[in-house]
Amino acid sequence: MKLQFRFLVPFLLMGWCLCSCSTITQVPSLTPEEIEQEEEVQFELTKDRFIAGTQRIADASWPLITRNLELCEGYTDFQIGVWMARKIIEDNAIDAMVWGVAKDSPAALAGLQPRDMIVEVDENIVKNSTTARSQLNQALRQFSTEGRTDPIELFVIRWESESSFTPLSFSIQPVEACRSEIYLSGSLAFNAYASGRRIGVYTGLLNFLERETDLQYILAHELAHNVYGHVRKARARSIFGGLLDGVLLTVGIWTDGLFTRLGLRTSSKRFENEADYISMYLLANAGIDLDGIEDVWRRVSAQVGLKESGTHPSRPVRFLRMAKARQEIIEKIERGEPLTPELKRKR
Repeated sequence: MKLQFRFLVPFLLMGWCLCSCSTITQVPSLTPEEIEQEEEVQFELTKDRFIAGTQRIADASWPLITRNLELCEGYTDFQIGVWMARKIIEDNAIDAMVWGVAKDSPAALAGLQPRDMIVEVDENIVKNSTTARSQLNQALRQFSTEGRTDPIELFVIRWESESSFTPLSFSIQPVEACRSEIYLSGSLAFNAYASGRRIGVYTGLLNFLERETDLQYILAHELAHNVYGHVRKARARSIFGGLLDGVLLTVGIWTDGLFTRLGLRTSSKRFENEADYISMYLLANAGIDLDGIEDVWRRVSAQVGLKESGTHPSRPVRFLRMAKARQEIIEKIERGEPLTPELKRKR
């Protein structure tokens, strides 16, 4: 019986392969050259979308990070208003192309434009966007750590056509700004996030945010998370919860990471409420019109419906609290008071 089964297995496998691989249509054949050409077309389309989205983020975020130095005290660095290219495809080195130049930033006033290709930063040759971003960040840190005062020198080439370009040199003086690397993520998720140092806006959310003030609110909300240490505090609680899970495991109690999850969720709604509240002040100080800005939550609910969340306040709650914060700011402006949020504790 075992011998018969041994001979039967190869025949069954062969039959499975023949059945699963058979088709009833004649699929057009493709050459490697055709595939490569189409990949290049789609790559360029993707890059164009990232450049357009990055420019939106650059313009929307610049007034927020440069006009809120008092609220960002202790959480600032120096910037020139340039957003560099990022990887579109994993393990693919992107040329050192400028994807965004914030309106009214030092880079824009100097004449730098999106799609300019950076060749040198302070006479240091760059090879791709990763090295360009690294060299630029290193030069910017010198203004905070070494007291540098002389402008950053950029040498770029500006392509006029596929075969001709113009070499250009720029001397750009950085300005102090709220610290956070802000970038566009390719994900189609309806989300944005703060990591403590970075702010990511997903393409899915950016596509929904048709009004620039809506985008600025999202950026201000995530900036508040970073500036006021919400991410750091949540991580600390999760680490403590993880330690508690580990201690209980040593005495034979399996928690399935319960206290780690509780650590992350503890105060999450309070942090979200606080970030919404602070964001209104960040927007006001940046000179952004707050009229009806809370309506974004009505538009979100109309798009995705009313959903409860264990980590975020309900959208009706967020709408109402933002409306009240807006009224609070209006009254402060009428009384001539500084636009500083009323917080119970220092950050």
